[in-house]
Amino acid sequence: MLKKILHITGWLLVLAYMVVALGFTNKKSEEIKCHNIKVIIKNPDHSFIEKEDISLLFDVHKLQPKGMYLSTINLEKLESLLYTHPAVKKAEVYKSIDGILTVDLCQRNPVMRIMNKKTEGYYIDEDGKIMPLSDKYTAHVLIVNGEINESYNKNKKKNLSIPSNGDMSRNSLLNDLFTLGMYIWKNDFWKAQIEQVYINNHQEIELTPRLGAHTIIFGTAENIEEKFFKLEALYKYGLNNVGWKKYKNINIKFKNQVICTKIE
Repeated sequence: MLKKILHITGWLLVLAYMVVALGFTNKKSEEIKCHNIKVIIKNPDHSFIEKEDISLLFDVHKLQPKGMYLSTINLEKLESLLYTHPAVKKAEVYKSIDGILTVDLCQRNPVMRIMNKKTEGYYIDEDGKIMPLSDKYTAHVLIVNGEINESYNKNKKKNLSIPSNGDMSRNSLLNDLFTLGMYIWKNDFWKAQIEQVYINNHQEIELTPRLGAHTIIFGTAENIEEKFFKLEALYKYGLNNVGWKKYKNINIKFKNQVICTKIE
């Protein structure tokens, strides 16, 4: 019985300590001002957002937390503001008792840059989100141009996706390009080899490689894996033997066929 009473007493003391500590923390929070903003930017391979941009964003919208009491800072409002930046994928803001406000950001990761017929450009990121170009930074990603009518404003709210059943027959052009771009982006060899995607007058896909003097006639975005398998086999067992500057076109759009046109 005595052991049980001591056990209960111990828990009551712990609870009392937590209540006092919480009250102390709240009191301290009311007395301490934010004197610094610490910005942590994940995936720093891109520079769409820099640390000074965050403070400027807070200033422009009159939500600068520096100098404010910690207890009066609206973290949810600051996070909502950060999400208005088109390059922000995830944002978290939290404060510490030492007067530091931490902004934890994750940038979007573009996989391709679209340039439409009107020379308007925008990115598509790894999540299928449409991103505007940045005035201060250009991502070195796959370039896509040609007979593309899709504008940024018309598509900026779209969420592109890869068909789970592999059926590309009813997809939009941007969805096809996203599916193709993700396949290239996830494969180290093709990511290094394919430099540009071009949409021709027949709305078919052509690829420009970094190595070689040929154009790859890809056709539609259907059977992507099979087409790249054929192309890889040709590279390994054909061009490595006969040379990389022998053909001007390599057509892989037809099933079970590879048609090569020689340079005259």
